[in-house]
Amino acid sequence: GESRDLEVHRAWVAAQSGALRPWQQAGVDWLVDRMDRRKSEADLRLTHGAVHRFPRLARRLRRRFSFYPVAVTLGPPSPPLAAGVVVERVLLELTDGLERHLGAVHAIQDQSEAHAARITAKRIRYLLEPFVAELPGTSGLVERLKALQDLLGDLHDVQVFAVELGDAMEEAAVHLARRASRELLAWQAPAAGEGSDRPADPRHGIIVVAGRLRERGHRAFRELES
Repeated sequence: GESRDLEVHRAWVAAQSGALRPWQQAGVDWLVDRMDRRKSEADLRLTHGAVHRFPRLARRLRRRFSFYPVAVTLGPPSPPLAAGVVVERVLLELTDGLERHLGAVHAIQDQSEAHAARITAKRIRYLLEPFVAELPGTSGLVERLKALQDLLGDLHDVQVFAVELGDAMEEAAVHLARRASRELLAWQAPAAGEGSDRPADPRHGIIVVAGRLRERGHRAFRELES
């Protein structure tokens, strides 16, 4: 999940490079480099976890799938439920949940309810898709559910990336403070040309990206409200 989020966010940040001042672009480049580094670390953790967890999981699967139980009914068999009855029950349960989760989304900050609504909308769509040919009007409903799912997903990405930008701003501030401390406490004068080649403050680029992310979030939420 972390690796996927960073991949999506990086692609969006890279698309924000248009019409930026040089000192702003330097901050965006710093942010992209930071995300690349964090994604590499997340990929390593994923690979390390899979390598250590898969053998144990494989043993459990082999053990559990080496046999299966069979139930024998001695009395009269109960009539099986029709597929339509089962689908109806599940559909009513899921739509009740979707209504409840969406009803609890009042602001962009309601992240958990919006995310739950997205998952529920996806499950309803998956439930209806096999019956598009049999149920009139289902095709349009499936498309609306997919649009809702994409919209809630975009809102979720904005909410997650806002936290990422906050962490990046703090890291940039600490980095600049440490650099200033070294310069203030240095016993020797800086080498020739060091001052002119001083890296730009990455916070300028982060602020630009944060402003555009805020606009993106407001657009998504207005569309969700409508």
